[in-house]
Amino acid sequence: MNRAKRHRGGRAGTLVRLKLRLLVNGLRMSAGRTIAFGLGALYALGIGGAAGIGFVALSPSRRDLGVAVELAAVGVVLGWAALPLLGFGSDETLDPTRLALLPIPRRDLIAGLLGASLAGPAGLATALGLLGATIALLPPSPGAIAVPVAAVLQLALCAALGRATITALSSALRSRRGRDLRIVIVAVVGFAPEALRLAIGNGPISDVNRLRPWAHALSWLPPVLPVRAMVAARSGHWGAVVLELAGGVLTLAALLAWWSHSLDRVLTTAEATADRSATVAAPARTPLFDPGLGFLPRTRTGAVAAKELRYAWREPRRRVQLVSGLLVPLILLGGALDHGGFHHHRIVLGALLVAFLGGSNRAVNQLGLDGPAYWIHEAAGHDLRADLTGKNIAVALVAYPLTLVAAIALAVVSGGWAELGVTAAVGAALVAMLLGVGDVASVLLPIPAPDSSVNAWGAQAGQGCTTGLLSFAVLGVEAVLAAPIVIPALLVTGASGRALLIAAAPVYGVVMHLAGLAVAVRVGRDRGPELLEKLDRRQSA
Repeated sequence: MNRAKRHRGGRAGTLVRLKLRLLVNGLRMSAGRTIAFGLGALYALGIGGAAGIGFVALSPSRRDLGVAVELAAVGVVLGWAALPLLGFGSDETLDPTRLALLPIPRRDLIAGLLGASLAGPAGLATALGLLGATIALLPPSPGAIAVPVAAVLQLALCAALGRATITALSSALRSRRGRDLRIVIVAVVGFAPEALRLAIGNGPISDVNRLRPWAHALSWLPPVLPVRAMVAARSGHWGAVVLELAGGVLTLAALLAWWSHSLDRVLTTAEATADRSATVAAPARTPLFDPGLGFLPRTRTGAVAAKELRYAWREPRRRVQLVSGLLVPLILLGGALDHGGFHHHRIVLGALLVAFLGGSNRAVNQLGLDGPAYWIHEAAGHDLRADLTGKNIAVALVAYPLTLVAAIALAVVSGGWAELGVTAAVGAALVAMLLGVGDVASVLLPIPAPDSSVNAWGAQAGQGCTTGLLSFAVLGVEAVLAAPIVIPALLVTGASGRALLIAAAPVYGVVMHLAGLAVAVRVGRDRGPELLEKLDRRQSA
């Protein structure tokens, strides 16, 4: 019996050592990956250590300490559930199908994978935070043993939740819909701080009195019950401690059962049948312009626009562009709204941020997303004007409606309906001007976008810095060209001034767009082979 237990523990320990060995070998392969991992580890451990020290410092104030610990536990649990989904495809230890051929019993596999989850910066950072909470919440009574027990239970719950979630979704994450899910998670995580600030109202986010109702409500989530038991132990509510610990144990048992069932399904199901989103959708094909795109002309320009619009909602890389183009202006606007912007009618002009940042993000590298597939345009006959015009139409049909939606939403909350016309006109001019500048940048320096079947944020070596420098340079040019219409929009208040700006802004935008398109066509007229060479990742890598 003892030999069997030692053998079982040895197999679980082997998976932990395998995780560490894969981590070390992966870092040896790339200096950039080593630096990124080191910075990430320092960041995670710094947050965990700071949280632990902060909990100890708050120990004299029992109520404030309870709020801080409960809110931190909610954030940690959500992080353990969501962040592994983003690393799927780049972290080889997250995919359970890699273990399908190993002769490991299910119990040993679960124990080993739990240990492997904790053997890393995330596990150490969580352990440091829980250690500080344990020290701060230890009550002066014999029942103090319940606090470290609850802390260990909370750590196991975090690891089990992360592994169970990634295992249950592993088949879907290898599909296109799975990559789309990760894009949505990025948007939610990125906007979460501003959403929290808007939810709790005006005032500092560190005000404990305003955070207390949120902490007490969210701490009833089943994976957070052990931390709630730790807080109850500090107050001497031993009945609540027993019930909440029991709830934590039941939650852990449910997660392990779900995880075990998901492992059985994933490890015994053929990959060809697991990715149903691809196999089911494949036979259902429709003409290029149907449904919903029948308004486009049946020309080369219309065909390119239809193709780009279809890719806009089907291809993960374009969705990443769309989300990032929306996320940054929304975060910037969130700060203004949090400081009383809801009651200022000029806040409607903030929708121009959506037009400027979102339009620039999509227009600056229009050929890069085609990559080597750009040869189709060349094989069909070099017509750069038609190709760029079709791409411009597709970008405008995505960027401008989003600008209008943002403007209408801001007008509803602020009552600034008088600014809506100016915002719509200047927004249209901005999108047109950005596309003109983007046409020139796309032809002068096309950069092949990374194409990964599992990770929409994958990057090729040497391209990140180039893309960033190009984006900043183009952004500066766009800012200078946008000033003649944006500055008057911010300063004009009278009805006659607004009417003049509404009439003049679209004309300015059309002129800038046509000029940029003409320059791009002239520059790229004889550069078809050169563009193909730059867009071929195999030659540019």
